[in-house]
Amino acid sequence: MLVTERLVLFRVIIFFLVASGLFAQDFGNRRAESLLFTAFDSVKNGEYDTAYSYFDTLDIEFPELSIGKIYKAGIIILKDYDYVLGYDPDSLYQLLDEAVELAEENYDNDPDDLLNVYQYAIALGLKGYYDALQKNYFSALTESIYSLQYFHECLEIDPEAYDAYVAIGSYKFWVSEVGKDVLYLPFIEDEREPGMHFLKLAIEKNTYHSYAAIHSLAFAYFYSKKFEKGIELLEDVLRKHPGNRIFAQLLADTYFNYDKEKAIILYNKLLERYRNSVIKSNVREVEILHKLAQIYEKLQKNELALNCCNNILEYKLNGFEKSYLSGRLERVHNLRDKLISVEKK
Repeated sequence: MLVTERLVLFRVIIFFLVASGLFAQDFGNRRAESLLFTAFDSVKNGEYDTAYSYFDTLDIEFPELSIGKIYKAGIIILKDYDYVLGYDPDSLYQLLDEAVELAEENYDNDPDDLLNVYQYAIALGLKGYYDALQKNYFSALTESIYSLQYFHECLEIDPEAYDAYVAIGSYKFWVSEVGKDVLYLPFIEDEREPGMHFLKLAIEKNTYHSYAAIHSLAFAYFYSKKFEKGIELLEDVLRKHPGNRIFAQLLADTYFNYDKEKAIILYNKLLERYRNSVIKSNVREVEILHKLAQIYEKLQKNELALNCCNNILEYKLNGFEKSYLSGRLERVHNLRDKLISVEKK
């Protein structure tokens, strides 16, 4: 994972957030709450188009709230995070711009309202994540810093607004993880453990937002090489939401470093799910096949590894897919050549 991706990773998990007591207390509208709850039930199971339709209805029926636009944009990015299909950056940017503008207007009208502060924090965080994807790193950093500031404001208003702990905890961990090589400096503080503590707190205290915290905490366990803890966490959430490919991917990646035979089983199951999906994802299939090839090669099952490489090179990829996978395809070619040379000896 690239450094820049780690820095903004917690932006991804924002899209998993489900309206909790925070919204229930401040919306005062059962219709809006119902749309949110139903939408995020769909998100948990990877049903993005269904979730988008609910968020769109929320946006239409409650145009004064920025949350509809925020989560519509989030779903677009999250769907692409799952399938890697590419999206129209101009229309997405416009949607994000509208979400930030409306959230800022609501915040300026009443900066002491918890919902207003929270929506502004999410809108800025999502905009920062998008800018990072577009390699506008200065804007991404600026928006991320402001987003974090408003999440802290949420806690000043209500210390039990555990939604904010998810983002703050994730940020604390990843900033320290990325900068771990300079933690010996006296003015640099290692906040990985405090970050994980915040995430655990969010899981324990918040029934709905725990979904987001679990995803971020599992990543933290992965990078901390606490594989058993990550596996326990992920297997538990997948028992509740077996249709979620993002959690299934993270579980397989964790087993890659812990139990390669088990990882083979999980990757093959995940590959089959992508192949049977209504939406075709050549990128994810290629990535999974490459990981299988690497495992087989490490286990000295060279024929199986070579089959995976040959399978990958048979894919008919479009321009976007070739560009996205360029580095990986080069590694596939190198691995294939290595395997062939071994077979010839």
